[in-house]
Amino acid sequence: MPRPLRATRYAEGASPSLIWMITAKLPYLSYAEAIEFYHDWVPKLTPSERALLGCNDRYFLITGMLNRSDALEPKVTPKAAAWLYDRAREVEAEPDGYIDLWARFHWKSSLLSFAGVIQEVLCDPELTVGIFSITKDISEKFLKQIKEELETNEELKATYADVLWENPRQEASSWSLKGITVKRCGNPKEASCEAHGLIDALPTGRHFGLLVYDD
Repeated sequence: MPRPLRATRYAEGASPSLIWMITAKLPYLSYAEAIEFYHDWVPKLTPSERALLGCNDRYFLITGMLNRSDALEPKVTPKAAAWLYDRAREVEAEPDGYIDLWARFHWKSSLLSFAGVIQEVLCDPELTVGIFSITKDISEKFLKQIKEELETNEELKATYADVLWENPRQEASSWSLKGITVKRCGNPKEASCEAHGLIDALPTGRHFGLLVYDD
């Protein structure tokens, strides 16, 4: 079954073949088939098409745009790379309502709390995300990773210039471990992404569009 196209603002002028691949074909490819697709298609994509692919393909986002090549061969074995690819497809298909009990050091935080949060905000800049851990200092580590990526990844900032600030420390209304805010039309009291603790500093009066729990 074809999947809904996300971030349709990037689809204007995009190749119909690419849109068909993203919605009907790519989610169901094997790891080897997906790598072949990236090899053949990505070098030919326009910036807008690349932005569209990143919003709809978390594995491409994390390995091709967030520079996590450690999920690819030869830095990991073919079996491990295929396993990570399958987990990315799994969380894309059904992102909500599950406790992910993979073993430690198996990319839960990287795929869900790092790439997942970034992808959700890129798709919908009006979204507000609350990251929760048992204590605030733990959740702030996830926010810090996201914050630094959105500060330093020049390719990502250029690709998503309608969402990400060129110089967020100077331009964003909030840009610290208290919360980071991307370009958006609305002005809710919540930042685009905040970090909170469950047993200390539990927020009051906050209404997030997405809650992410990570230990």
